[in-house]
Amino acid sequence: MTVSLRSLVAALTLAVGAMFVQGTPAQAQQGEVVQFRLMSWKTAHFDSAREADSFEQSLRRLGCETRQDGHAGHIDVQYRCPRWRSMTTPTDAAAHRLQGWLRENEFETRHDH
Repeated sequence: MTVSLRSLVAALTLAVGAMFVQGTPAQAQQGEVVQFRLMSWKTAHFDSAREADSFEQSLRRLGCETRQDGHAGHIDVQYRCPRWRSMTTPTDAAAHRLQGWLRENEFETRHDH
């Protein structure tokens, strides 16, 4: 899987704009809650160390486990999040952007209205 710079910027924006991340399903007092998990390890490939580091930091902010390995001229970021986590966003539109980014990166998601 190749992650585009646009996807990376969107992820960073969502991570910074989010109000908080919880380790358990929805307990938010305000905003829109997106729940997510990724049971098995996935790998994203990057040509740039900066992009790989940014992607990995975004995943860590979400509470995911990560590993990074450089070889054969590129960098692999492996990630998973086996337990359900929740993130609250300030708006429904932001929740849908986050949910789209998570699904693009193979996470299972839930966002109820």
